[in-house]
Amino acid sequence: MSVDISEDMLSLAKKLNPEVKYKYGDMRTLQLRERYDAVAILDSINYIKTVEDLQKTFITAYEHLKPGGVFLTFAEKVTGQFTQNITMCSTHSQGDVEITFIQNYYDPDLTDSSYEATFIYLIRIGGKLEICTDRHLCGIFKLKTWTELLKKTGFEVKQAKFMHPAFVEGESYPMLICIKPL
Repeated sequence: MSVDISEDMLSLAKKLNPEVKYKYGDMRTLQLRERYDAVAILDSINYIKTVEDLQKTFITAYEHLKPGGVFLTFAEKVTGQFTQNITMCSTHSQGDVEITFIQNYYDPDLTDSSYEATFIYLIRIGGKLEICTDRHLCGIFKLKTWTELLKKTGFEVKQAKFMHPAFVEGESYPMLICIKPL
């Protein structure tokens, strides 16, 4: 099952992966009858901007797991390891379509728990340029906050490094592998 708070994202996901079961809901408050062996919250956890909402999200994941179940998440940006105004760029093409993707991360207030992620898309179809932008407000917390909240929720927490071929060489995110005790 896949859950999202955006009807537009659910509609797109259903078109791309019709074999998956989808449900509208908020990861902070969702209440399903089912219990699962695993719950994963990946990119969407970046949109949690307060410690209180992060704790609610962890509680929701915990409540939806069977004993011995695993909750998997990662902290994309961590307080104390944030690189101000970092910008990355990649270009991808297929046929006569070329997309250049520019990402910029900026924190206007280093004392709060949020930062800005700005995305710029240079889309060329048959050489004709269209520019689209997208701005996201995301949460940023100390890694210690993540692990303390997970343990407070009841999880046994293990940490690993999440690496992806699209990452800059040597870049990784803290992957949190959380087990609900039997």
